[in-house]
Amino acid sequence: KASVLTNFTQQNPQEGAPATEKTEVRILYSKDFLYVAVRAFDREPEKIKAILARRDSSPPSDWIKIWIDSYHDHRTAFEFAVNPSGVKRDVSWTDDSKAAEDWDAVWDVGVSLDEEGWSAEFRIPFSQLRFPEKRSQTWGFQVGRVIARKNEIIYWQHVPKGIPRFVSLFSDLKGLKKIPAPKRLQVLPYSMGRSSIQPSVGGNPFQNRSSYF
Repeated sequence: KASVLTNFTQQNPQEGAPATEKTEVRILYSKDFLYVAVRAFDREPEKIKAILARRDSSPPSDWIKIWIDSYHDHRTAFEFAVNPSGVKRDVSWTDDSKAAEDWDAVWDVGVSLDEEGWSAEFRIPFSQLRFPEKRSQTWGFQVGRVIARKNEIIYWQHVPKGIPRFVSLFSDLKGLKKIPAPKRLQVLPYSMGRSSIQPSVGGNPFQNRSSYF
Protein backbone atom coordinates (compact mmCIF):
# COMPACT_ATOMS: atom_id res chain seq x y z
CA LYS A 1 0.00 0.00 0.00
CA ALA A 2 3.01 2.30 0.11
CA SER A 3 3.20 5.09 -2.46
CA VAL A 4 5.36 4.28 -5.48
CA LEU A 5 8.21 6.51 -6.68
CA THR A 6 9.09 6.11 -10.34
CA ASN A 7 10.04 8.19 -13.43
CA PHE A 8 13.82 8.05 -13.23
CA THR A 9 16.04 10.22 -15.46
CA GLN A 10 19.39 9.45 -17.04
CA GLN A 11 22.55 11.25 -16.08
CA ASN A 12 24.56 9.00 -18.39
CA PRO A 13 24.77 8.29 -21.30
CA GLN A 14 21.88 10.49 -22.52
CA GLU A 15 21.60 13.25 -19.94
CA GLY A 16 18.01 14.22 -19.20
CA ALA A 17 16.43 11.33 -21.13
CA PRO A 18 14.02 8.91 -19.43
CA ALA A 19 15.56 5.74 -18.00
CA THR A 20 15.54 2.81 -20.41
CA GLU A 21 14.35 0.41 -17.69
CA LYS A 22 11.56 0.90 -15.16
CA THR A 23 12.35 1.34 -11.47
CA GLU A 24 9.88 1.47 -8.56
CA VAL A 25 10.60 2.58 -5.00
CA ARG A 26 8.46 2.17 -1.87
CA ILE A 27 9.16 3.50 1.63
CA LEU A 28 7.80 2.49 5.03
CA TYR A 29 8.99 2.97 8.59
CA SER A 30 8.55 1.69 12.13
CA LYS A 31 9.69 3.21 15.39
CA ASP A 32 13.18 1.76 14.90
CA PHE A 33 13.76 1.32 11.17
CA LEU A 34 13.38 2.92 7.77
CA TYR A 35 12.46 0.40 5.05
CA VAL A 36 13.13 1.11 1.38
CA ALA A 37 12.13 -1.42 -1.30
CA VAL A 38 13.44 -0.93 -4.84
CA ARG A 39 12.21 -2.96 -7.80
CA ALA A 40 14.68 -2.74 -10.69
CA PHE A 41 12.87 -4.09 -13.74
CA ASP A 42 14.99 -5.34 -16.61
CA ARG A 43 13.81 -6.67 -19.97
CA GLU A 44 17.02 -8.69 -20.27
CA PRO A 45 17.52 -10.07 -16.74
CA GLU A 46 20.10 -12.58 -17.92
CA LYS A 47 22.41 -9.62 -18.69
CA ILE A 48 22.28 -8.12 -15.18
CA LYS A 49 25.84 -7.77 -13.91
CA ALA A 50 26.18 -9.28 -10.44
CA ILE A 51 29.81 -9.33 -9.32
CA LEU A 52 30.76 -10.67 -5.90
CA ALA A 53 33.31 -8.57 -4.03
CA ARG A 54 34.30 -7.33 -0.58
CA ARG A 55 32.11 -4.90 1.30
CA ASP A 56 32.70 -1.24 0.42
CA SER A 57 34.33 -2.15 -2.88
CA SER A 58 32.93 -0.87 -6.15
CA PRO A 59 32.99 -3.61 -8.82
CA PRO A 60 31.64 -2.77 -12.31
CA SER A 61 28.18 -4.23 -11.75
CA ASP A 62 24.58 -3.10 -11.49
CA TRP A 63 23.79 -1.08 -8.35
CA ILE A 64 20.87 0.31 -6.38
CA LYS A 65 21.70 3.27 -4.16
CA ILE A 66 19.72 5.41 -1.72
CA TRP A 67 20.75 8.65 -0.03
CA ILE A 68 19.26 10.21 3.11
CA ASP A 69 19.82 13.80 4.22
CA SER A 70 18.43 13.26 7.72
CA TYR A 71 19.57 16.66 9.00
CA HIS A 72 17.80 18.21 5.99
CA ASP A 73 20.60 20.74 5.72
CA HIS A 74 21.07 20.12 1.95
CA ARG A 75 24.78 19.49 2.54
CA THR A 76 25.22 16.19 4.41
CA ALA A 77 23.84 12.75 3.62
CA PHE A 78 24.23 9.02 4.20
CA GLU A 79 24.49 6.64 1.24
CA PHE A 80 23.48 2.96 1.30
CA ALA A 81 24.14 0.85 -1.80
CA VAL A 82 23.93 -2.78 -2.89
CA ASN A 83 24.58 -4.77 -6.05
CA PRO A 84 22.71 -7.91 -7.23
CA SER A 85 25.23 -10.16 -5.42
CA GLY A 86 24.50 -8.46 -2.09
CA VAL A 87 27.73 -6.44 -1.91
CA LYS A 88 27.10 -3.52 0.45
CA ARG A 89 28.58 -0.03 0.35
CA ASP A 90 27.98 2.87 2.73
CA VAL A 91 29.29 6.38 2.27
CA SER A 92 28.90 9.69 4.11
CA TRP A 93 28.56 12.95 2.19
CA THR A 94 29.56 16.43 3.32
CA ASP A 95 29.75 19.90 1.76
CA ASP A 96 27.05 18.92 -0.74
CA SER A 97 29.34 16.86 -2.99
CA LYS A 98 32.22 15.32 -1.01
CA ALA A 99 32.08 11.56 -0.39
CA ALA A 100 33.90 9.79 2.47
CA GLU A 101 34.03 6.04 1.94
CA ASP A 102 35.56 5.26 5.36
CA TRP A 103 32.15 5.58 7.07
CA ASP A 104 30.64 2.24 8.12
CA ALA A 105 27.15 1.73 9.51
CA VAL A 106 25.19 -1.26 10.80
CA TRP A 107 22.28 -1.97 8.44
CA ASP A 108 20.63 -4.79 6.52
CA VAL A 109 19.68 -5.34 2.89
CA GLY A 110 18.31 -8.30 0.97
CA VAL A 111 18.49 -8.82 -2.80
CA SER A 112 16.80 -11.18 -5.24
CA LEU A 113 16.80 -11.78 -8.99
CA ASP A 114 13.94 -13.10 -11.09
CA GLU A 115 12.59 -13.11 -14.64
CA GLU A 116 11.58 -9.44 -14.38
CA GLY A 117 14.84 -8.01 -13.04
CA TRP A 118 16.09 -7.68 -9.50
CA SER A 119 15.04 -6.20 -6.17
CA ALA A 120 16.64 -4.78 -3.05
CA GLU A 121 15.02 -4.26 0.35
CA PHE A 122 16.88 -1.99 2.77
CA ARG A 123 16.32 -1.94 6.53
CA ILE A 124 18.15 1.04 8.01
CA PRO A 125 18.13 1.56 11.79
CA PHE A 126 17.37 5.12 12.83
CA SER A 127 20.25 4.70 15.30
CA GLN A 128 22.67 4.86 12.34
CA LEU A 129 21.40 8.26 11.21
CA ARG A 130 21.67 11.73 12.71
CA PHE A 131 18.62 13.96 12.94
CA PRO A 132 17.14 16.62 15.25
CA GLU A 133 14.64 15.68 17.91
CA LYS A 134 11.29 16.79 16.45
CA ARG A 135 7.76 15.47 16.46
CA SER A 136 7.67 15.39 12.65
CA GLN A 137 10.73 14.91 10.42
CA THR A 138 11.44 16.07 6.88
CA TRP A 139 14.52 14.55 5.28
CA GLY A 140 16.22 14.86 1.92
CA PHE A 141 15.93 11.69 -0.16
CA GLN A 142 17.39 10.36 -3.40
CA VAL A 143 17.54 7.03 -5.23
CA GLY A 144 19.95 6.01 -7.97
CA ARG A 145 20.52 2.96 -10.13
CA VAL A 146 23.38 1.74 -12.32
CA ILE A 147 22.73 -0.52 -15.31
CA ALA A 148 26.28 -1.64 -16.02
CA ARG A 149 25.95 -3.20 -19.48
CA LYS A 150 24.46 0.04 -20.83
CA ASN A 151 26.80 2.32 -18.90
CA GLU A 152 23.57 3.90 -17.67
CA ILE A 153 23.26 5.94 -14.46
CA ILE A 154 19.79 7.10 -13.47
CA TYR A 155 18.36 9.10 -10.58
CA TRP A 156 14.88 9.66 -9.22
CA GLN A 157 15.66 13.37 -8.88
CA HIS A 158 17.73 14.39 -11.88
CA VAL A 159 21.44 15.08 -11.28
CA PRO A 160 23.02 17.00 -14.20
CA LYS A 161 26.56 16.30 -15.26
CA GLY A 162 29.47 18.53 -14.37
CA ILE A 163 28.00 20.57 -11.50
CA PRO A 164 29.51 20.75 -7.97
CA ARG A 165 26.19 19.87 -6.34
CA PHE A 166 24.57 16.66 -5.21
CA VAL A 167 22.86 16.58 -1.79
CA SER A 168 21.14 19.92 -2.42
CA LEU A 169 19.35 18.34 -5.41
CA PHE A 170 17.48 15.78 -3.29
CA SER A 171 13.72 15.78 -2.96
CA ASP A 172 11.92 15.77 0.42
CA LEU A 173 10.79 12.75 2.36
CA LYS A 174 7.94 13.81 4.64
CA GLY A 175 5.58 12.10 7.08
CA LEU A 176 8.08 10.61 9.54
CA LYS A 177 6.46 11.20 12.91
CA LYS A 178 7.28 10.41 16.53
CA ILE A 179 10.68 8.93 15.78
CA PRO A 180 12.79 8.94 18.96
CA ALA A 181 16.16 10.61 18.59
CA PRO A 182 18.76 7.81 18.49
CA LYS A 183 21.07 7.21 21.41
CA ARG A 184 24.77 7.47 20.57
CA LEU A 185 25.82 4.28 22.38
CA GLN A 186 26.49 1.02 20.55
CA VAL A 187 27.59 -2.26 22.07
CA LEU A 188 29.58 -4.70 19.93
CA PRO A 189 30.26 -8.05 21.69
CA TYR A 190 33.32 -10.04 20.73
CA SER A 191 35.43 -12.97 21.91
CA MET A 192 39.13 -13.79 21.78
CA GLY A 193 41.02 -17.05 21.80
CA ARG A 194 44.65 -18.10 22.11
CA SER A 195 46.50 -21.37 21.88
CA SER A 196 50.08 -22.11 22.85
CA ILE A 197 51.79 -25.21 21.43
CA GLN A 198 55.18 -25.97 22.95
CA PRO A 199 57.34 -29.08 23.27
CA SER A 200 57.36 -30.83 26.60
CA VAL A 201 60.29 -30.13 28.89
CA GLY A 202 61.39 -33.01 31.04
CA GLY A 203 61.01 -32.34 34.73
CA ASN A 204 58.91 -29.19 34.16
CA PRO A 205 55.28 -29.85 35.19
CA PHE A 206 54.23 -26.45 33.78
CA GLN A 207 55.37 -27.24 30.22
CA ASN A 208 54.26 -30.70 29.35
CA ARG A 209 51.44 -30.18 26.83
CA SER A 210 49.60 -27.69 24.67
CA SER A 211 47.78 -24.88 26.45
CA TYR A 212 44.55 -23.17 25.40
CA PHE A 213 43.01 -19.95 26.67
